[in-house]
Amino acid sequence: DVPVFLVEQTIEYRVYEHYVHTLPKFIQPFFALDILKLKYWEKHYWKQATLMSTVSEEDKEVMVSDIADLSVEVIPTAAGEDLANLWKNEKKISTPTILLLCNFLWLQNTEAANKLIQDIFPALKKSIPELRCLIAGQHAKEKLNAIYPLGVEIRDIAPSDIQAVLDAVDQSSIMVAPLSGPGGSRLKILGAMAAGVPVVTSKTGIAGIEAKNDIEVIIAKNDSDYIRGILKLFSDPIHYQLIRKNARHLYEKKYSWDNVLIKLEATYHRLAKK
Repeated sequence: DVPVFLVEQTIEYRVYEHYVHTLPKFIQPFFALDILKLKYWEKHYWKQATLMSTVSEEDKEVMVSDIADLSVEVIPTAAGEDLANLWKNEKKISTPTILLLCNFLWLQNTEAANKLIQDIFPALKKSIPELRCLIAGQHAKEKLNAIYPLGVEIRDIAPSDIQAVLDAVDQSSIMVAPLSGPGGSRLKILGAMAAGVPVVTSKTGIAGIEAKNDIEVIIAKNDSDYIRGILKLFSDPIHYQLIRKNARHLYEKKYSWDNVLIKLEATYHRLAKK
């Protein structure tokens, strides 16, 4: 038999389940069957695989709890070299700018954008009046079509427009990703770390990346944590520089393509012997 290696970037039923739980309670039961169908078919294909791969220990734990004898390997995602090449020893931005960069077809990303725009950014503007908020990515204007406060820019980026991604990251002071929904690893977060843009996010947002709070990233539990962490980065240049250098070191140690490919190649060799 030919061995089957199945890569599960995101556990889809968990993403949809999280979204349903944000809806009014009287509506939620109507979506229960959809969640069950998603879960059934995902588990069905997991069972067909000789070996599963996921990008985080958290996702592996979920998969093994669903199917006890499932064989799962954790292979982290690597940051793109284009973003890594943006690294500078010193980062200076003329206008302080916070960034959320992602694909807004994902429900949890739209949720995070609304949280940033409606709750976090207005509070930050009271302390930093000149602050800009850049929300950029695929389908941004389609999914975020409300009228937003002064200082917020919604920027569409086509899937193939790598330069627009690089520009958005290079023009930003801090990546802010108030994610609460599950889903694989966070490519853009890892890319920002590689590029030297400090990241403020949630424990969920940093899932799949072995970063420690207040060392390589700032991990926030609520709006107050986000506001406090962002203001500290803007007001303390030494802390800002320390976070970005530590994050870059973590990328070079664990999340460059050279390091990830070593583990992936070893997995293929082991699978070929089965």
